[in-house]
Formats: sequence, structure tokens, C-alpha cells
Amino acid sequence: MSNNKEIKKRKWFWSALPVSSVRFIVTGGFLSKGLVLKHLDFLGYITFLMVLYISYNNYVDSTIRATVKEEKIGDELYSELQSLIEQYNKESLQSKVAEEVADLGLLEGQDPPVVIEIH
Repeated sequence: MSNNKEIKKRKWFWSALPVSSVRFIVTGGFLSKGLVLKHLDFLGYITFLMVLYISYNNYVDSTIRATVKEEKIGDELYSELQSLIEQYNKESLQSKVAEEVADLGLLEGQDPPVVIEIH
């Protein structure tokens, strides 16, 4: 029983459409019926939303591109910082400093420091 109702609904739907829907659209028959003019305000609203959507997508794409570019620059600077810190740590070792100042005649102290008290 429900199967017959579905068939009747389908037949009604297809009978409501023009005989050749494609020809109706391609030849512009829907324009002469006044369908576009009847719904012009709604079509304008939909067009506005589409333009807004496209412009927002362009804005988001450019923002993401700029963010990725800045992250790349930040990563390069971070790696440079890490290499400079490593170089500094290497150069500031006590043995390295002692070798560098030995040419100037300065020697590393062997005795512990003495506290000088003033009365």
C-alpha cells in the first residue's frame, strides 16, 4: 500500500515539471515566466552572501599564508639562537678561557681566595 503511495507521489512530482526541463532552462523559458523577477530580492541576498563568503575565504587564506611565513622566520631565528648559545657555552668553558688568557700572561689561580677584612 505504501509502495503505491510512493509511486503516485513520484508521478505527481514528475508531472508537475515541464516536459523538457533542460530545454526550459537552456532556452530561458524560466525568465519569461517571471520566476526570476518574482524572487529577485532573495537572489540578491544569496548573491551578497556568496560574495561575502568568497571574500572571507580570501582573507582567511592570506592570513594563514602570513602566519605560516612568520612561523618559518621564527623557526629560523630560534635555530640560529640555539647554535649561538651552543657556541657561547663552548667558548666560555673554564679551560677554554684559561688557554685564551695564557697568551696575555695571566694564569689560573691555584690558591683559594682570601677574605680581606677592614676594621
